[in-house]
Amino acid sequence: MSTFSATSMATGAPTMPSSLDPSAGALVLHPYSMMCLKSHVPMTLDLPNSNYNKWLSFFKAMCGKFGLLHHIDGFVPPCRNDPSWEQVDCCVRMWLYGSISESVLDFTMAED
Repeated sequence: MSTFSATSMATGAPTMPSSLDPSAGALVLHPYSMMCLKSHVPMTLDLPNSNYNKWLSFFKAMCGKFGLLHHIDGFVPPCRNDPSWEQVDCCVRMWLYGSISESVLDFTMAED
């Protein structure tokens, strides 16, 4: 786990560094990693509701909005050795996990 400490010279309050080097193991936050999932995918995928097509349309639109369709469409092979790609992929997985019901969660969390 990587930690850092930076403070503002003016206020003495903790601040985030303006640039973090991913090769140094520092955490780089992408703007979409902190967005509200439910504002983009307002429904939960649920087997009994048979709402897959609606849910998929919202989920694909959200991934497309952020330029991340390649993480779900299978056209580009995964880049597991690229830490930046892996971080974004984990974000997309969390979006997926956060937008499905418990009855669907076991199917999606199966080992890759």
